[in-house]
Amino acid sequence: MPIYVGPTMWKFRQYVMGHMFPAAPSQIEALHEMAEKMGMRRSWFQDKSDLPHYDITASMRKKAIALGAKPLDDMLDEAEILEIVMPRFRRSRS
Repeated sequence: MPIYVGPTMWKFRQYVMGHMFPAAPSQIEALHEMAEKMGMRRSWFQDKSDLPHYDITASMRKKAIALGAKPLDDMLDEAEILEIVMPRFRRSRS
C-alpha cells in the first residue's frame, strides 16, 4: 500500500504545508522509512489526530513523490482526502 502526499494548502510561517500519510494503519512503519529517507526527524511524526502524518512543505512533497509517494489530486480538499483514507484508520481502532 502506498504512502500518500496530500496537496499543500495551508500557510505556516513562510511555508505552504500539506500532509504525508500512510494508506492504512499497517503502513506506519513504511511512512517512517520514507520520512527518514527524506531527512525528516521521527519526532516530527504527528499521531495525536485521527490520521497519523508528517507535515511537509511543497518542496518536501516533491521529494516524497520522487521517492515513490502517491500524490493525491490537488483539487481535493482536506475533507475529501479524509473521506478517502479515514475509514481504514477507523476500522483499525475498532
